[in-house]
Amino acid sequence: IDPNGDDVTDSFEIMFTDLGGITVNPRKIVIKAGSAQKVYDGKELTTTSYEIIQGSLLAGHKIVESSFMISGSQTDVGTSETTVQKVFVTIIDESTHEDVTSNYLIETQNGVLEVKPAN
Repeated sequence: IDPNGDDVTDSFEIMFTDLGGITVNPRKIVIKAGSAQKVYDGKELTTTSYEIIQGSLLAGHKIVESSFMISGSQTDVGTSETTVQKVFVTIIDESTHEDVTSNYLIETQNGVLEVKPAN
């Protein structure tokens, strides 16, 4: 039960040990850097998007977007990866503004930028 009286049992993976102890594991989320494609025009292709592709944040929790950066670019025909630079990933509880990042196991996955040949 959280301070608001809400049952948050589903927010945690609870494992019982042989000794009768309880282990509470962080909630896992996977953040994927955005992917994009376009036809070659000589201009750099970038993206700042991301998405959570596995797991979810609890209701009322929010990623502070300015706390991390998506990097990668592609100008010529071909492909390259975009990556999540998770230097300062911060998740807050919007109602209390408390940093709840330690309650999450955050993994990242690369995206792909693709520039296709002009016809």
